[in-house]
Amino acid sequence: MFVMSISSVKRSTRLKVLAIFSALALAVLTAVGVTLATSQSKKPHTDFETDIKECGSVSEFLRNLRLEPLREESKRDITLPDSSDEVFSEYCGFLEKAGFRLMEFSRKRVEERYLKLKNKTADGKHLYAVLYTYKEQVIGAHLTTLSQNEPLMQICEFV
Repeated sequence: MFVMSISSVKRSTRLKVLAIFSALALAVLTAVGVTLATSQSKKPHTDFETDIKECGSVSEFLRNLRLEPLREESKRDITLPDSSDEVFSEYCGFLEKAGFRLMEFSRKRVEERYLKLKNKTADGKHLYAVLYTYKEQVIGAHLTTLSQNEPLMQICEFV
């Protein structure tokens, strides 16, 4: 076993070893901090579960919000716009009210799904859920009638 007495080592060598260990410890703490900050910032801050694995499926995600999926109309991979896109920025602002942080996924490849719902608006129009997912996480969602000039609705409007 290697044992070294600290008193037998020169002062300059002790300072170098201390500096190396300090730099190493700082690097490890920085890496852990960055990893935690990055992983936490990518998860939406919603009041409802957004992890598809935890929900069981996209349909169960919707059912947790009192929405009843009828069928999936379409599913495709898209690349989200750049953060400087004005329309995208407005949409991200709309989603922030529900706790989604879609802007953090700007320029990322995500999955977009349209699902027709059994739920209808107060005036009887069919509702559709539009969901954006990234790595099994719902990162954005809203409701729509798909009618022109109809406003988008928050995904949690029926809760």
